[in-house]
Amino acid sequence: MWSLIKERLGPTLVDDISSDILKYDTNIESSEFNRSGKKYFATNFKRYKFLKSILKSIYYPLQAYYKNPLLYHAFILSKSPGGNSTSCHQDIVFWRDLEMEPRTAITFWVPLINVNNKNGCLKLIPTEKTENILHLNKIDKKIYSHKDFKSQNSGFPKEIKEKYILERCKPVEIDSGNWIAFDCYSPHSSCSNISEYHRLALKVVVLEKDNLLKNNKKLEQLLTINQILKFPSFLGYILFLFSNSSRINNPKNRVLLKIKSLTSKILFMFLK
Repeated sequence: MWSLIKERLGPTLVDDISSDILKYDTNIESSEFNRSGKKYFATNFKRYKFLKSILKSIYYPLQAYYKNPLLYHAFILSKSPGGNSTSCHQDIVFWRDLEMEPRTAITFWVPLINVNNKNGCLKLIPTEKTENILHLNKIDKKIYSHKDFKSQNSGFPKEIKEKYILERCKPVEIDSGNWIAFDCYSPHSSCSNISEYHRLALKVVVLEKDNLLKNNKKLEQLLTINQILKFPSFLGYILFLFSNSSRINNPKNRVLLKIKSLTSKILFMFLK
């Protein structure tokens, strides 16, 4: 299921992020899936403040859906002129080990330019659209068979086998700053970019913290969205860096993670 939510990113924020991305992304001319975008918000303090503003823009739907929303990841998605399409897939096949049933993972996707079938918009199934974000992850929970998919035309390693699902996915053309939210069961892909301009977008993935699989230490170290929004920005940025370092299996990070965990608990206790 998926939904167009009424909240928007303001035009000034869209312009500021877009211009900064073009300075940051040295591989933006690549036609392949660009993984450098995963590091964007952790590269400096200004970009972390962008992240706070982005999360504020979807605060109300997050509070409606989640008790304690956890930021699983947030990154930029750049598709240069000539950029390839993305194969049709469900996120659930990559995220089986994240949380317990019922699933809560939602992707919030927002373009920083007007998107259409010529420049890389998302493709979703029209009949799966809902006006109520509370329907996500609750109605259609079918998991389709996926095949390994290694091709120069996509950055994703899997594609749904059922051809009729691929045919049902249609372009969703929206203006910049408008959010699409889709659940982890929703089949989705994106068009190639045959325009003359870069297609820039942002992706934020959220989980219910209390629904994580037990003993997943890496996920437990991540900040909740309430923590990000309530912590003073500079301290929040430091904790955000520590949180993201938990995904790197490096013994040198253990001391930093312990400091982060203790500091986070103390700060959040005083800032509630």
